[in-house]
Amino acid sequence: MGVNVIMWNAVINSIPEFFSHPIMLVIILGGVLWGTIFGATPGLTTTMSLALLVPLTFGYDENLAISFLIAAHSAGVYGGCLSAILINIPGTPSSIATTFDGYRMTQKNQAGLAIGYATISSAIGGIIGWFILVTFSPILAKVAVSFSNQEYVAIALFGVCILSYVSPGSTFKGLIAGIFGLLLGTVGMDLITGVPRFDFGTVELLGGISIVPLAIGLFGVSEMITQIEEDMIKHKVTQEIKEINNVLPKVKNILVHYKLIIKSSIMGIIIGAIPAAGDALSTMIAYAQGKISSKYPEKWGTGIPEGIIAPESANNAGVGGALIPMLTLGIPGDPATAVLIGGLMIHGLRPGPLLFRDNLPFISTIFISFFIAIIFTTIIGLLSARKLAMFLLIPRYFIIPVITVMCIIGAYAIRNSLYDIGIMIFFGVLGYFMKKLAIPIAPVIFGLVISPILEDNFRRALIITRGDIFTFFKRPISLSLIILAILFLFYPFIKKSFIKIYNNL
Repeated sequence: MGVNVIMWNAVINSIPEFFSHPIMLVIILGGVLWGTIFGATPGLTTTMSLALLVPLTFGYDENLAISFLIAAHSAGVYGGCLSAILINIPGTPSSIATTFDGYRMTQKNQAGLAIGYATISSAIGGIIGWFILVTFSPILAKVAVSFSNQEYVAIALFGVCILSYVSPGSTFKGLIAGIFGLLLGTVGMDLITGVPRFDFGTVELLGGISIVPLAIGLFGVSEMITQIEEDMIKHKVTQEIKEINNVLPKVKNILVHYKLIIKSSIMGIIIGAIPAAGDALSTMIAYAQGKISSKYPEKWGTGIPEGIIAPESANNAGVGGALIPMLTLGIPGDPATAVLIGGLMIHGLRPGPLLFRDNLPFISTIFISFFIAIIFTTIIGLLSARKLAMFLLIPRYFIIPVITVMCIIGAYAIRNSLYDIGIMIFFGVLGYFMKKLAIPIAPVIFGLVISPILEDNFRRALIITRGDIFTFFKRPISLSLIILAILFLFYPFIKKSFIKIYNNL
């Protein structure tokens, strides 16, 4: 029997047990509401919301904790479309493409219809991503079990290099941020020799830098500092909110775009599954491809449903795609899944192929929770869009202090340590200056998560081969990934060289 069939049987068999605990549905509903509100509020990213939620789940059962976090993650990705459509400000980076046509529809008094198209296409894309996740992740996990140290080193290097390439701005700056994250992962006791490293004489650093206060600092505190500096004011969206009606589009108006939905969803899954590629990239590519293949590309950007359907399908399908490398390889697909890994590790669970082998019921819980979260998000989006949009009216001078207090509580709650609050503040200030210097912050947290995987497997490979550095080039999978990593890393330079040569011809 194939591993994917075994996975589907495990999911189906877990459904009665899952629904025998009504608290699971309540937890998922709470996560959906939290994620949607955070995603819809400009400046409050999905990654920030997860970083704040992880400490709250510390005392939960691991099944409740992961259900809560998965629901918040899935709904947060969707929530960004509300502010993108209503006030032309993307609630999350992945909703940037939705503003192109979404806000134009609002200006045509079609805000409700725009939200309806976004919600339905998000649901379909999310379900397609969920199906691919359940079907193919156990297959990849089975393959990953046979991976050697060399393959894991190559995967880690590939992730760092591709993140450097896809991060906004300079590839070099993205690489520097990724390397900095890798160095942060070496702080603490050496797992092989037991020697303290970079602890600066402090006992607190012997256990390494916790991912939660670091994530809260980089994504939460730095954003609050930026918003205080920019003196953001309340956005006037009262008129648009009053005009939210006729949210549910006709079924035939959705089905006529089935090819666009499927194509965009597949793009979202593929790009989401590439470590650190991110859903913002997938939505922009889906929008661009939709426009190129359209019979009337000149209408894109003027307020047409296709301009919402393409990015939103890719956006939510990418959630399932990003969970594939996270669950099967322990490699985060994006910054949000990097925080999810931190949440799992708090509960003593390490994502990777062994999790599928040793804890299949827990994996089934993740898949069922994800599906229910998609359904709840769709229902809430269609029935409560107008009420949820009211959160956009909350003044920033009220939100900023509340979020700042939540950041402090979240950083302290993990280990009841004031030292972690110091870590949070330090990385919050660092993240603020990184933004000022146009240095992406996502590679830092990615590097921190991936550092133990890279270092441990690199050293073990050298120990087994007695220092043969060429061992990483002798295995086809590791060699292929290393070549791809180098190509991604030097692609900007190669591209400039070809352009220069072409212009000189």
